[in-house]
Amino acid sequence: MSKRLKNHFVLGITGKIGAGKSTVAKILEKEGWAKLDCDAIVHELYQSGGRGADKIQTFFGDKFIKKDKSVNRRKLLKTLLKNTKKWNILNRLIHPLIADEIERKIRKITSPKVALEIQIFDEKLFGDLIDKLWVIQAPDTLRHQRLTRDKEEIEAIEAQQEALPKPTGATHISNSSSQDDLLKTVSEIRIL
Repeated sequence: MSKRLKNHFVLGITGKIGAGKSTVAKILEKEGWAKLDCDAIVHELYQSGGRGADKIQTFFGDKFIKKDKSVNRRKLLKTLLKNTKKWNILNRLIHPLIADEIERKIRKITSPKVALEIQIFDEKLFGDLIDKLWVIQAPDTLRHQRLTRDKEEIEAIEAQQEALPKPTGATHISNSSSQDDLLKTVSEIRIL
């Protein structure tokens, strides 16, 4: 079991944007796993009164806060796309909050098995929250076909994902053909 979460088996699911992390998490959810998504947690942290919104306002300024006191994610992202240093600062501010929130949410989950979708996996930060890690992989052309975001945004997110060291001891899963093939692959892997 993970160092911090003794009553749960936590499977981390990561991979480049568009690789199929959400699809794999949904497959496991249908098999009875509880599902958590780090991106959804960030959305919560950025809501009015959220700890993330407070950090953004303090360190980046009021111009990134909407009238309802939530973070203007689009405006923030446009700034981050132009400035990697600011993106690194944001990660240092927000990632510990995400880790704390993951731990808090998992402790409330009654299912002993949790599938945790992590867009940008930092082993130092998230490693002791998970028991096993899957890296979902797909060719770049296929990943880009699946995405609806603009090219600049995709490239910036990929750069963030590439900047981190490759995770150790992970199981790599190919998602380069059909959803049926992915379902078969996932069901054949011994998780526990």
